[in-house]
Amino acid sequence: MRPIKGGGDDGSDPPPPHSSCYIDGDRDGLGAPGRKVTIAFASCSNGYSNNGADCDDTNANVTYGSACYRDADGDGLSSGVVAQYSCGACPAGTTAASSGDCNDSNASIGTMYCYADRDHDGYPGGVVAYGSSCPASCGSVGLSDSGSDCNDYDQTVHPWRDEVGGNSVDDDCNQLVDEATFTYARDTSAVTPTSMRLATIIHEAATAAYARTHGQLWAYVDYAPLTHSRDVVHVGPLAVALSEGPSAQLQGSVLVEGLSPSTPYQATLRFTSDASGSTRFPTAGEAFEPWMEEQTARDLGPTGSATYYTMTLASTSDTVDQARPLIVLRALYDWNEFVLGHQTNGNAYCVGYDCDMSHTGGHMWCSEFYNVTVHPWFVDLDPYSAGIDYDVTNVRGTFVSYNSYWPYRDASQLATLVRPGDFLGEGTPSNTHHSAMFIAYDASVGHTWHLSGNVANRVGFGRMQEADPGRVIAGIGHLAPTMRR
Repeated sequence: MRPIKGGGDDGSDPPPPHSSCYIDGDRDGLGAPGRKVTIAFASCSNGYSNNGADCDDTNANVTYGSACYRDADGDGLSSGVVAQYSCGACPAGTTAASSGDCNDSNASIGTMYCYADRDHDGYPGGVVAYGSSCPASCGSVGLSDSGSDCNDYDQTVHPWRDEVGGNSVDDDCNQLVDEATFTYARDTSAVTPTSMRLATIIHEAATAAYARTHGQLWAYVDYAPLTHSRDVVHVGPLAVALSEGPSAQLQGSVLVEGLSPSTPYQATLRFTSDASGSTRFPTAGEAFEPWMEEQTARDLGPTGSATYYTMTLASTSDTVDQARPLIVLRALYDWNEFVLGHQTNGNAYCVGYDCDMSHTGGHMWCSEFYNVTVHPWFVDLDPYSAGIDYDVTNVRGTFVSYNSYWPYRDASQLATLVRPGDFLGEGTPSNTHHSAMFIAYDASVGHTWHLSGNVANRVGFGRMQEADPGRVIAGIGHLAPTMRR
């Protein structure tokens, strides 16, 4: 019997080891696609590779092709997970987009957009896009779901300010530039317990020309108390008292009577050329001045220079009641100067603020705004010491010392306990971090109207939604008779 030679069944030598490899011409560890060969070695090495993803096998510095990311839902976006590399177009189920998909299993969910307030004016506008590692919500990362600020790098531009004619800026973010037909002149406006005089500076050329030529002008006014903003009263036509102001500016004022004492109001005004109200003046950027009914549909504001806020005087002899409208009017004056962009010493108008720029970098805080505005009529709520900023805790502590501070419980306190000019501590019961001035509570729409100041004399005026007000209002400081000067 012949001995078996080698290990083959037929007595031949066993086959040598072999592998399927890609030729690696530049020896960078990757082979060239399409250049697959079989070699008589157990593994791919020494000029061969088991990876054929090299898009340029003549240059060791060029290895993989373009990354293709997993696109499970086929929407062309990915969550950033690399599926493979390709030297050409990405195959089905992948995409060249490296991000943009917050949910790769649902084609209807793509990039998540949130909005930041980069200029810290209280109005978000800076877009923050999440295409992967998306937060549960915009609020969970300190951002907002929507943005209304058309220039989030300029504190003087936002939706709640007045348009300023002639400065080539869309000040109020309504996509129109210099469309202000008039602005309210608080220096010459006035209130009594039962009336308000709306004084305006007329910017629109056609309106001013008609008034000067004919010596007359008429106006319609819609107004409502801030405590019941949906109870709108329409009055007019009312005769406009005309006068020439500084710098050849035409001024016009309208008297509205029949108001309630000690009541905050908002009003809108529309000029017309005849008592029937049938003629409306054209406005830059639109065909006509908006009808007041259109303004009313937007709750009378914000409408830029077309909205006016004021408070009627008290009709009682109570000294605290007498002071409240004066406090609110002074605070509104500061706010009006801010939205008109008036500057003093590099900061907004500071008739109510302390303009001393020496303390702690010259910051003008919310507590300072409240204290200095109230101070002419009530005790000093936070006496200033050199090098020490005004502090929310100090103001709250003064109210506590007069037994006139209460933790916030629910909106019923706003309707029955708080009065215009009172203090609102905002934040949480354990962390009251912001001071605001209460103006009114509107139970019909669940809004609290308030005024507040902040760094560099910024003054804000607006509404807080009271769906869950305990998250915003922490406590209430009531201006008591014992605190009156």
